[in-house]
Amino acid sequence: MKKLKNIVFLCMSLAVTLSACTDDFDDPTIERLNPVYEGAPVNTTIAELKTQFDAAIFANPDTRTQITDDIIIEGVVTANDRSGNFYKGIYIQDATAAIKISVDATHLCAAFHIGQRVVVNCKDLYIGGYRNHAQLGADYNGTVGRMSLTEFNQHVTRDASSSPDNLPTPIEVTSSQSVDKMMDGMLVTLVDAIFPTAGYSYFADAVSGEAGTSNTTILMESDYSTITKRTSNYGSGIANQIIPEGTGRVTGIFSRYVNSWQITIRDINDLSGFTFPEEIKPAGAGTKEDPYSVIGSMGKSGEGWVKGYVVGAIDGMTITEGADFEAPFDAYSNLLLAASPDETSFYKCIAVQLPTGEIRDNLKLSDTNTENGEKTMTYPERLGQEVLLYGSFDAYFGVSGLKDTGCAYVGDTKYGVDISNAVFYEPFAASQGEFSIVDILKPETLSYVWAFKDRYGMVASGYLSGKNNAVNSWLISPAIDLSAKTTAKLTFQNAANYFASGKVPEEVAVWVTTSYTDGAAIDETQWTKLEFTYPAGNSWNFMSSGDINLDAFAGQSNVRIAFQYKSTATKAGTWEVAKVLID
Repeated sequence: MKKLKNIVFLCMSLAVTLSACTDDFDDPTIERLNPVYEGAPVNTTIAELKTQFDAAIFANPDTRTQITDDIIIEGVVTANDRSGNFYKGIYIQDATAAIKISVDATHLCAAFHIGQRVVVNCKDLYIGGYRNHAQLGADYNGTVGRMSLTEFNQHVTRDASSSPDNLPTPIEVTSSQSVDKMMDGMLVTLVDAIFPTAGYSYFADAVSGEAGTSNTTILMESDYSTITKRTSNYGSGIANQIIPEGTGRVTGIFSRYVNSWQITIRDINDLSGFTFPEEIKPAGAGTKEDPYSVIGSMGKSGEGWVKGYVVGAIDGMTITEGADFEAPFDAYSNLLLAASPDETSFYKCIAVQLPTGEIRDNLKLSDTNTENGEKTMTYPERLGQEVLLYGSFDAYFGVSGLKDTGCAYVGDTKYGVDISNAVFYEPFAASQGEFSIVDILKPETLSYVWAFKDRYGMVASGYLSGKNNAVNSWLISPAIDLSAKTTAKLTFQNAANYFASGKVPEEVAVWVTTSYTDGAAIDETQWTKLEFTYPAGNSWNFMSSGDINLDAFAGQSNVRIAFQYKSTATKAGTWEVAKVLID
């Protein structure tokens, strides 16, 4: 008799295993195998459980608390590992809230179908949060981790049959601003959702064979607030799907990550109303020769090139309130860039920062001039023109953008500094780099003459606490190898203010040498003075030095550039130097 029972159990186990994770409602044997829960009655809602352990869920850093009370909850499985987009766990939800049950096992979908009702005896389990995302599990180095399969079987019991009729109606979400923390883990539907990078990439890297998760930004059409869609590289039928176009509905499990919200879909059927492209659109590589398209640049980080059309500007604190596509324009410090010159939807644009100087002067759509007390579109010919830009891809005005724009091409005309073919480039964006400072004359009352200043580069001044000081200080580059060059030129950006009228050429200078070595005396080295376009001396506006010919030093391996600053006890101006380039 015992042998017969074992054979029956083995056959039942094989039936479950062989059915594996096929469609959640297509196997009638699952219904027959589902037991009816006959244990202690359910005494706590999921919302009550999460409220009781709120401190553990929202602790910073992450922590966990062991449940010592006889707490029993029930819920319906809303997500499992069937598609591969969820890993080692299930989500359950009742009428009040939802929670993840984290377990160190796979193929849970074989028995815990979506729609399966379960009862959980929480006593002795651990509860906590991963970046405020609530989970039930085991202790893992002081945080909540996955419980063993043995623990899972001891605490989680199926109750009667699984059925799609058991599933809760997804909560409709129209804005990331309209959610609260109790919605963490719940089944939701994002209404009127838009994928800004539609058609230009896949949801995730399904061919790498590596574990990981990719993020895709979703914009909510009601107010263009953002929600992140998470996709596992193992998400069967999801990861290798091209991001769809249009406006539609996204259903999935809502989760909190610190102060932002994310959604993970269960399978591709959780997306509706969208159009699915058949092939990837060219997004570019971010190089000067193959720049990113506008859409292709969205979500990128680091520095690179992007090409598009000027379609407007942003006047205000946010793109939602301030995007403007029609003249007259008020903003002159930024642009909206799009893939088409006729684009009027800002979610298909990136915001471009125009730094003070020649890039802003030659690309801005407006000016500070007024006509009848109102700003006017001073440069109508610039609207709709195609531009090639170099800068840092980063969030700007709350959307994908290009900041610290360092170079712009309008046709063949260049503004700013092109570093794509640089032999040497030091922007002074984060430090003084490998430049050294040699003070020829500096009073003891001054701690320094040259200093790195965030946003301004290297700054030299002989002024301190209301007093002008006589100084002579040099900022000297490391050795620059031009041995492979037959021609070369130097450019840099600089600004000068508080200089006496006409004194800038007398008090700042740029030198070049091939004989200086670190620690050598300045006056024992042969230097050649370089002429450049001097700033007026009464403005903080950066301007280009112009192209400075270094052909006489091409072929040399120990080329040094030096910036000399002087001041007097009568007048001490301030000189700012940035983006030193040799190409």
